[in-house]
Order: sequence, then structure tokens, then C-alpha cells
Amino acid sequence: MRRVSLSMIVYLIWDERNKRIFEGKSALPAQVFRKFQILFFMVLRFHEKNHFLINVAW
Repeated sequence: MRRVSLSMIVYLIWDERNKRIFEGKSALPAQVFRKFQILFFMVLRFHEKNHFLINVAW
């Protein structure tokens, strides 16, 4: 989960940077953190329930 968390943080910072540079939009740090929380808990929930994209148990 640490790798996933790090990947999400890097992505969110990169996305925020691009929005500021190319679109002139900026979000508050609390909004970026909230996006991280939502993504993290979605991934955690998906991981805990042992969901798979392809069901191979025929």
C-alpha cells in the first residue's frame, strides 16, 4: 500500500502542477488532500474485498 500511496501522491501533485501551469486553476491543499483520501480509500476497499478485473474461477 505504500507504493500505491506514493504513486497517488505523485500523480496528484503532478496533476495540480499541470492545472496551475496550463489552465490557470489551483486547488487548496485541503482539496488535494481530500482527493488523496478518496482515492486511497477506494483502492483500499477494492484491495480488501479481493476484487479482480477478470474472474478466472470457472
